[in-house]
Amino acid sequence: MQKNEHYGVYPKNIKPPIYLAYAFRLFFLVLPFYIVLNTLLWALIFSSFIKISFTNDILTWHIYEFLYGIGSAGICAFILTAVPEFFKNEMPIINKKLLFLFFIWILGRISFWFIDFINIYMVAFINCFLLFYTIFLIIKPFFKDKKHKHTSILISISIIFLLQICFFASYLGFIQATPMSFLKLTLGFYMILILLVLRRVNMETINKLLEEKNINKIFLAKAFRYNIAIFSILLYSICAFFYPNNSFLAWLAFACCFSVLGILNDYFIKEASLFKSYLVITLLSIILLLVFGYFFIGYSYVTIQTNKLSAYNHFLTIGVFGLTFYLVMIVVSYVHTGRKLIFEHKAFIGAVFIIVATVLRVFYQNNISYLISASLFSLAFIFYFIFYKSYLLEKRVDNLPG
Repeated sequence: MQKNEHYGVYPKNIKPPIYLAYAFRLFFLVLPFYIVLNTLLWALIFSSFIKISFTNDILTWHIYEFLYGIGSAGICAFILTAVPEFFKNEMPIINKKLLFLFFIWILGRISFWFIDFINIYMVAFINCFLLFYTIFLIIKPFFKDKKHKHTSILISISIIFLLQICFFASYLGFIQATPMSFLKLTLGFYMILILLVLRRVNMETINKLLEEKNINKIFLAKAFRYNIAIFSILLYSICAFFYPNNSFLAWLAFACCFSVLGILNDYFIKEASLFKSYLVITLLSIILLLVFGYFFIGYSYVTIQTNKLSAYNHFLTIGVFGLTFYLVMIVVSYVHTGRKLIFEHKAFIGAVFIIVATVLRVFYQNNISYLISASLFSLAFIFYFIFYKSYLLEKRVDNLPG
């Protein structure tokens, strides 16, 4: 095994193609294309510009592919890259194992697109096997770690996997709850996972930023603030699953809103203005989109306009989910290829596109705004591929393996 300052250890006698040298490389090369395909195709179908009948339930297909099609690939890329950094003696999943995981993901996408024409049990097995095998590959060091620093991430991913099983069980009629109700519950757990990831990204990236500017301050993403926000989102999501039309959900949603808002207190550091950095503004934007999402969800219950819940949920899907994906892809593309993290204006433009796409989708309910929103969202990931594909296809600039 070869020592690696960033990851700990790396297989010494294996020299994989560069795109198989780390999980993020392969998945981040392909994900932008799939995000664009999924987003634009849905927008065209939903706006009635085209008619495609590859499945009878196009809305369920759209939401599932967003949460589990795109989401599972993001989980694989993130956790398989993060585990060797979390636990310094763990070797990364590379080469043939990584290619096998990617192949399963592709099979999952093809099978779910044509779920009405393929044996449903086979579709369920292929789709669920991806997260199951990923968890199997990374679970051991989490149990060995006596401090359990990162166990919450493993638990969140495991629950998302179990909800995927429940989704298919519901689809097959084994559970009375609807498949859509499980997808909505899954969205809540993605918000929890994002907060867990965001806390770590905040700590690492902002402290590097302070260090580069020679500012003798330490940024602390205080655990109790995140824990209160996570508990609030967990409580709202579970109650919304069992009591979807109850008016008390308004107050739980407001609790989510204000508990997430409390996280912003971490950013106010004396003698160090963090708000001049594109990176910090983007991190703040994710938190604010989460705040707005739960505020307007609560507002819809208070004003008895639950028909607008679907629109307001796009604060969480397009906004929080999409912008977090975009940010993590850029940060990982810099840090894990040995580069100095610079969140340039070109990266920030993509973040602005996602924010504008979110606002359009939430507040403007017409076909043209849907298409513009989908186009802006897609454009952000096209920009990512154009500007960062070379980082994914070249060796680390510090000549370390991976």
